[in-house]
Amino acid sequence: MSRTAASRTPGAPAADHARAVDQLGSDSATVRLGGLRSLERLARDHPADRQRVADQLCDYLRLPSDDHPRPGHEREVRLVAQRVLAALLRTGTQDVSIDLTGAVLTDLDLEECQIGAAKFERAVFVGRTSFDQAVLGDVTFDGARFETNASFGHTRFTTFAQFIETRFDGDAWFLGAEFASHVWFDRARFAGHVRFGCTKFRGKSIFIETDFAGHAQFGSAEFGCCSFGEARFGGVANFGLAQFTGDVRFTGTRFDDVAWFDGARFHTNSTVFEDATFASFARMHDVWANSHQRSGQYEPSWPPGWLVDVAGGANGWARVVPAPAVLPSPRRASPGEPAWRPSP
Repeated sequence: MSRTAASRTPGAPAADHARAVDQLGSDSATVRLGGLRSLERLARDHPADRQRVADQLCDYLRLPSDDHPRPGHEREVRLVAQRVLAALLRTGTQDVSIDLTGAVLTDLDLEECQIGAAKFERAVFVGRTSFDQAVLGDVTFDGARFETNASFGHTRFTTFAQFIETRFDGDAWFLGAEFASHVWFDRARFAGHVRFGCTKFRGKSIFIETDFAGHAQFGSAEFGCCSFGEARFGGVANFGLAQFTGDVRFTGTRFDDVAWFDGARFHTNSTVFEDATFASFARMHDVWANSHQRSGQYEPSWPPGWLVDVAGGANGWARVVPAPAVLPSPRRASPGEPAWRPSP
């Protein structure tokens, strides 16, 4: 029987797995690379073992990289391990989960990968990171750090996603991404510019105490219920043409630059800008909102200088218009007092 045929017989994968794992523990980078190639073949030849191979690759990537005497060689080994893992996740089925908690990942490319569940808590992403067009199940990035640019363009999050206290030190792109369920960005920090243009938030989107140091672009995004309570926008906040279909909270939000809402639509009558502060001004041109009156815990409120023209609305919609300026009434002269005249 040939070696190839023997490796495909029942029971052979267990021995092959053990041998590949032993190779990953070698001091030689060449031997470790051989172990990665063996795991790659096992995942290809035995699809039922793909999860097991993914677990072994993740175990290796979670190990400290400075355990090896030649860090330069180890960096190349880890890049190969990332590529093998990515190839394993590009099979068109979302049946493999990964755990890269605390891993240091360099130039990670998971574009077009399908992942069941993923854990990236406290992971450090070095170099450019891309999840473009990936499909992700339950995913957590809590406490993770992206040291340079990160891209999630057209990524689909099929269940919940968490980015709590995640740090983005470069720019972040979520253009055209879709969050099918709830997403949390509580206390996340975006040091560069962030783009959520055309992103679809199907469930709740929570940005409580999130810090946007650069420009934040949410143009043409679609929101369900959303909260930006106590968030800070250091650059321009662009929500132009956005659609808000659920409750909207900008309670205590701080806008240090222009807040742009031109063309936005607020489909509910629960939009709250209570205690929001605007260092520059809010643009609300061609903004329409649900005109039905509401009573309860949260009364609708708008940025200073703007209100809903309920009287001029139709079909349940009303335009958000500039509030009329209120000027002090002129003081009447007392009997016998000469009429007041402005100084020339």
